[in-house]
Amino acid sequence: MTNTGNNCVTLSVIDPLLGGQVFSQSSVAPGQGFTFAKTYTTQGSNIGKLTNTAWGVADPAVGPNVTNYSSVVTAVTTKPVACSIYSSFNSQMAANGWLWCNSHISCNPGKSADIHCSGATVTIIGNSGRTYSYSVPDCDIVFAANCTQASSSYDGTKWTTTLPTSGDDEIFLAGCSIPSNPDFANARSVCWQGNFTCNTPGVTFNWQWGAACYNNSQSQYGSLGVKASHQTPCGYDRNSGDHAGTPESLKSYCVGGGTGGGGSNWTGSWSATGFCAPQSCN
Repeated sequence: MTNTGNNCVTLSVIDPLLGGQVFSQSSVAPGQGFTFAKTYTTQGSNIGKLTNTAWGVADPAVGPNVTNYSSVVTAVTTKPVACSIYSSFNSQMAANGWLWCNSHISCNPGKSADIHCSGATVTIIGNSGRTYSYSVPDCDIVFAANCTQASSSYDGTKWTTTLPTSGDDEIFLAGCSIPSNPDFANARSVCWQGNFTCNTPGVTFNWQWGAACYNNSQSQYGSLGVKASHQTPCGYDRNSGDHAGTPESLKSYCVGGGTGGGGSNWTGSWSATGFCAPQSCN
C-alpha cells in the first residue's frame, strides 16, 4: 500500500473477511509504501468461489478521506479423499463373457451438490494369487433442485448421474466392463478404490460395488441404458424393480451373478459398505 498523494496521511486497510481493520500507519509521506501479509483459513462454507474485498483509506490532515478497494476471487475446493472397499465375489463367476462391475452410493443431501470421483480402479486378486487391475471412468453425481427424475449417461470419458436433491438408497456412481476369467471364481479379494470430492460441505454417503457376468460385451457404455437409481423414478417402467447400476439393455444376457435374466445386478450380494465424508473416509 503506497501514498500516491502530495501530503502526509494516515493509511489503513479494512478487510471484513479478516475481521475489520488489518493495517494502520500514521504520518505516511508521499511515495512511502508498505507491504504486509495476513492469513485466512478457509471454512467449509467457503467451498466454491471465495471473494475477498479490502478497502484502503487515506486520511489527510486537511480534507476528506480518500478510499479505494480491490477484490480477489479464489476457487475453494475440498481435498480429495481416497476411499476403498474390500470384498470378494461370493458366487461362481462365468469363465467366458464379460464382468460388469459397478458401484453405487446411498445419499440424501437435501440440497444441491456435486460428488466427483476420479482415478478409480478395480483390483482383483484371483484364486491363483495373481493381481488384476482395471481403470474405472471418472464420474459425477449431480443433485439438482430442479430435477424430477434420475438419469445416467456416459460421454465417452465420464459417467454422469443426475437426480433430485432428495437422493436415493442406491445411486449409480460408475461402472466398467472386464473380460471374465476362470481365476475370478472364488477370488481372494476385490478392491474398488477412488478419490472423492464434493462441492458442498457436510455431504456424506455410504457406497458399495456389485458385479454380474454377461455373455455380451459392454464396451459401448453409452448404449447400456444403466439404471441411475433404485427408488427414484427414472422414466422407464421396465426397470422399476432393478437395482442402480443394472445395464438394462443387457439383462437378457446375464449368465452369472444374481438371479437368472439379470433382474439382480450383483454376485449374490453387494460388497461391504464404505463410508465417505469431505474430510474423512473409512
